[in-house]
Amino acid sequence: GALIGKASGLKTSLVAMGKPDGATWWLIVPPSSSIKKVADLKGKKVATIKATAPHFYLLEALKANGLQVSDIELINMTLPDSEQALRAGQIDATVTGNWMGVRLLSQGIRAINSTKETPVGRGTMVLVASDSFITAHPSFFPRYYKARQRATDWANANRGAAFDLLSKYFGGIERSLLEPLYTEPFNFDQSLSAEILTRIKEGERFLHDLGITRVAVDVDGWVNKTVAYKRP
Repeated sequence: GALIGKASGLKTSLVAMGKPDGATWWLIVPPSSSIKKVADLKGKKVATIKATAPHFYLLEALKANGLQVSDIELINMTLPDSEQALRAGQIDATVTGNWMGVRLLSQGIRAINSTKETPVGRGTMVLVASDSFITAHPSFFPRYYKARQRATDWANANRGAAFDLLSKYFGGIERSLLEPLYTEPFNFDQSLSAEILTRIKEGERFLHDLGITRVAVDVDGWVNKTVAYKRP
């Protein structure tokens, strides 16, 4: 979303990393499916939400296993709809993620690939700000970075209470579905490292290749070096 906005002409700056390990995605099939590996998806119906992070992950998983998107029948479908279609046998595979994926895997749905095997598909979560906000509030970001680090330190010192808060934030989702999604300790490094910038550039290429963005985004030039997070 941030990249699409920037390519559309919004005056924003990239200032910090949101979640360095990105999202967790799984490529899943029904329990009784004969599909055992990504290469078996050739000619099959595979659902995801086009022009989103799970779509990016799917393309990277296909590429890593010698397939192109033209080798499958790609169906544009939301996560809840694709779950129902998978259970009904209307599609052969779909992409799921985060706590929804943990829930499905706990119910016997099988994963044939994930961001563990295809880490480039994790995507990135970044913090951007409007240039007008940065100009009007020059002291905001140093204070924000310190507050966020204090929150991360508290969460690592009080992991159980942190998961209780996360469960409440996600509408009462069981802790057992959230815990596998977070490393121990919690890692919310805010640095815009070279690796992170490379991953953002991969996302920019993905959107540009799909034709979602018509104007290329200079990711390095997007970084506001004046207020960007700097590791202490």
